[in-house]
Amino acid sequence: MASDGRGTVLAMYPGQGAQYTGMCRRLLADFPYTAQTFEHIEDLMQMRIRHMCLVGDREQLMQTVNTQPCLFAASMAYHAVLQREADFRPALHAGHSLGEFSALAASGKLSLATASRLVRVRGQVMQALVGKGEMLAVLGAKLETVAALVQRVGEASGEVVDIANHNSPQQVVIAGTVAGVRALDEQLQAEGIKRIKVPVSAPFHSRLMLPAEQQMEKLIMAAAFVSNDSLVIANYRGEITPYQPDFLVKQISNPVRWVASIEAAIAFGCDICVEVGSGRILSGLLRRFPTWHGKCYPLEDDLRTFLQVVG
Repeated sequence: MASDGRGTVLAMYPGQGAQYTGMCRRLLADFPYTAQTFEHIEDLMQMRIRHMCLVGDREQLMQTVNTQPCLFAASMAYHAVLQREADFRPALHAGHSLGEFSALAASGKLSLATASRLVRVRGQVMQALVGKGEMLAVLGAKLETVAALVQRVGEASGEVVDIANHNSPQQVVIAGTVAGVRALDEQLQAEGIKRIKVPVSAPFHSRLMLPAEQQMEKLIMAAAFVSNDSLVIANYRGEITPYQPDFLVKQISNPVRWVASIEAAIAFGCDICVEVGSGRILSGLLRRFPTWHGKCYPLEDDLRTFLQVVG
């Protein structure tokens, strides 16, 4: 149902932050065949993913090395339902950070096996950088204002401070060294700008992630990408353009251009959005876009409703 009179669909796939103990319990109960998707990914990754999702220790689930495989598997399980129940074919795919791997697998540009193996290694190499920095969400300030402050603080302190995510017109996330982020925090406070510490274990999408990017580059560039008609908006570019494998490499140390991605989807004509995976974070961000006037379905809440819409 890319565009068939009922709407033009953007499929969004969440990244870290959407995880919680108990996720996918309802999905597995309502659609028991999704256990096969989990089993396949568990075999590929050699992990007890369902145990961590359903009943595992929260601290264990919050570790990047576990979070990323669990969220990927959750998105793939929801995707399996859409495929089986509705022959789901959206006009566009877009994944936030880790979610880009889910988008590539759902679109057929990567096989499930290849994407699973890449996600497993990505979680491992990023876990190795835990403790190297922190992240801060800046609320209510324009990107240009935040970018100017980031540059000023970085130059004055000599610390790494980077824009990591532009999530919505009202939210910019910063990543960097502990000293760098705290220096920026002090400057934001002086400017009267609201900010919230992001509860993550590493400075994702900053220059501090270059060691992980370098480790992933060879694996990603050697992976078999399929050339097909599916359109995937890359975090690195934030625009609708033919997908290149190096986009997936560069997103590791570069910002997630989510605002640009959503604006590209709106300009393309998307008026239905479906969040394919755990939680409703991306749906919440979408509602903050003044140019979005369509419908949004976070599948965790609205799976059966959405199936009726596309059925």
